[in-house]
Order: sequence, then structure tokens, then C-alpha cells
Amino acid sequence: MNGVGEMYMHVAEDLTVYPIIVPTKSSLRSYNFFLVEVLNTYILVDAGENSPDCWEALCDVLAENGVELSQIEAIFLTHSHADHIGLVNRIVARHPIPIYAHPNAIKSLRRDEMFLKDRITNLQKTYEEMGAGEEVDKEVSRLYKALEKNRDEAVLERIHFLREGDSFFGFRVLELFGHTQDHIALYDETSGTLLSGDHLLKRMTTNALLDFDKEGERVDALSMYENSLQRIKRIPLRIVYPGHGACITDPYAEINSHLRKINKQAKRMLEYVRTETTVAHVAKEMYSTRYEQLFPLVMSLVIGHFDRLERLGRVKKRLVDRIYYYRRM
Repeated sequence: MNGVGEMYMHVAEDLTVYPIIVPTKSSLRSYNFFLVEVLNTYILVDAGENSPDCWEALCDVLAENGVELSQIEAIFLTHSHADHIGLVNRIVARHPIPIYAHPNAIKSLRRDEMFLKDRITNLQKTYEEMGAGEEVDKEVSRLYKALEKNRDEAVLERIHFLREGDSFFGFRVLELFGHTQDHIALYDETSGTLLSGDHLLKRMTTNALLDFDKEGERVDALSMYENSLQRIKRIPLRIVYPGHGACITDPYAEINSHLRKINKQAKRMLEYVRTETTVAHVAKEMYSTRYEQLFPLVMSLVIGHFDRLERLGRVKKRLVDRIYYYRRM
């Protein structure tokens, strides 16, 4: 499937998942969202990018399976990233249906300007404290341009909230924080099916992104992500439908691979802490040209590891002239 890997139409009693797959040249491999037939009802899980390719793919899957757009009864959003909510406004403009998401997603979905500007301020402060230097101004400029560019992407329709343990068309809602602080998934225990959003991606890097709580304090996103992985490891799983890349038919092997990768990356990062050093210095040494090319992703990864290592007592930091320096314990 265009290098994306195999994606299945899963059929179980009262449950059929129709994958909608849009290949991309980026490292994400594809944008995945899903038409789900459950209890004789159709729902949409995520909504891809706001692009002609995603709209065409949705229309094709509907036509191939004899389903009209008007038959979809709800949209479930695993989280508020742009590549998961892109078609929402286009769909509801043609067919008004309820939208469901976690309460933590509301300000991002609304493109709340104060919330987004506060987030940029918090990111800037964090990057500066981690010793990122000249890359900070470039990234902040990029973020403000994105804020302006995406202003019209706001989801203005009413959002219905779902939380841990809620029932949604026969699925159980799971809060799986770490990738974001608004991430939820749909789990069907009978068939062992998980519609996982970006929580579990096949053969991709650890997935926790730099984030902040309501008070603007940085959260230990990687530890949250690790805990969420441990959590789904304890439930019966047969098949996982992810937001990017190939379908996961060996979920426990993939979960264990992600958990091992976290520990392997942590061990490697500690090797770069020879004397007191900054997170940015470690990131530059480890990732070379990718540090500049993928600055926000690399910094999310390395900051996440240092927050986790600090919590585990493996490193200790001190503040010198508004920059944190870390040493091994």
C-alpha cells in the first residue's frame, strides 16, 4: 500500500473498521483515519488533514462501501493535532453531526489565541532554559506564522466531552496521555480492537511531545507516555489501528519494542553527560544536522528523557544564568 504497509478491514460481530489511508512522503508514512461500523451505526474516528487527498480518500472509502456521508452519526477525535482534525469543518458543513473529544482538547480545537500564545511563550522559555540559543528565535517565528496560517482551522461547532471509562457506541474510552495531554482512544474488549490515534505507531520513535499543564508548568510527558504504554500492555489486544503507518497485528511486541527503546535512548543520552552539560548540547551531539532540521521534535525527545531521568534520580540539574546544566548522579 504505497510503502505504508498493510491495513486491514477488520470484521467482528457488530464491528467493522474501514481504514482511510493517505500516504505521505514524511516520516509519518501516512495519515490514517477510520470509518467504523458499530452496532449498525457509522462513526468516523479522526479526520485526517485538511487536504484534497484526505477528502478524496474519505469519499472513496464511503463510495466503495455503499455509505453516504449523511449516514455518519458522530466524529471521535483522538487528539487535537491538525493532521487528525483537518476535515471536521468540511464534514459538518455538509452534514451537521456531533464531535467528541477530551475536555483538554477544547482550547486547541478552538484555536484559542491566548492559549496558543501562552504555549509559544512556555516553549520559548523552556528552549532557552535548555540552552538552545539561536534556534529559539527561528522556532518561535515559525510557531507564530503557524498560528496565523491555521487561524481558520478552528473547530467552532459544539464539542462533546469524553473521559476515561466513558462508553461511546459500544467502545470504552481510554485516556492515554503522553503524546499529548488530550489523547484518548477507543477500545473494544470483545474483539481486542484499539483505535489508538498516535499513542502506538509501528516502528516509529517514542512519541511523547513537550507539553504544559494549565499553570504553564512542563509535564513529564515521556513518563506519562511510558505509563500509558504499560497500561495498554495489561489489556487484551488483538489489533491496533494507528494514526500513522501500518496496522499493528502484534501489539505486545510493538509495545515492548517502544518500552525497550525508551530505556535504550535514555542510556545513550547519559553517555553524552560527561561533565555538566545542557540538553541542547546533548541534542546537537546526538542528532547532528537533524537538530536543526527537526528542532521541535528532537528537543521534545531529549527534554522528555532528561525530565524522566531526573525523576528517576539519574541526573540532577542546576540553574546558572537562566540555563539548566545537568550532571549524572
